[in-house]
Amino acid sequence: MREEKKVRILVDCKCMELKINDGFEIVKELDKADIIVTKDYEKYIGTGKAILKPREILFPIWFTNSTPLETIIYSIFTTMKSAFLFEKRVDKLFVPQHTNMKFLDGITHVLRTDVCKLDVEMYTTDENDYMELCSHILSRNGGKLLLKPKKRAMGVITCLGIK
Repeated sequence: MREEKKVRILVDCKCMELKINDGFEIVKELDKADIIVTKDYEKYIGTGKAILKPREILFPIWFTNSTPLETIIYSIFTTMKSAFLFEKRVDKLFVPQHTNMKFLDGITHVLRTDVCKLDVEMYTTDENDYMELCSHILSRNGGKLLLKPKKRAMGVITCLGIK
């Protein structure tokens, strides 16, 4: 019987949690890896390994102060799931200027651990402007629109970009 070999992946991104399918395994040593996932591409040039650089996930979102935190979190995960992103990694979050710090702490706690800082930028607009503003926020930050703005539960509006 033939022995099945798994593709071995070294993840050199402290904030990335990969979901691995059958046929793949995570390794910790460079010499055991077939593929390296890293944001520091230059570090591994010349190793003879396949190097994958993850895209940054940019997430503009609009909500009111009366929107429950659970609804905002649900809207974020629903948006990511609709783009087949099944992880809780967001590299940069864009929130309305009126966002209170308690909400921001709740959002960042779910999207990142204490080790990984979530980059947050605030913007000023209202709901009507947001439908237009989303693509401007992304392009200003070097991102491209992946999902157009969409209304979610309780009036939350999300869009999704990558860089």
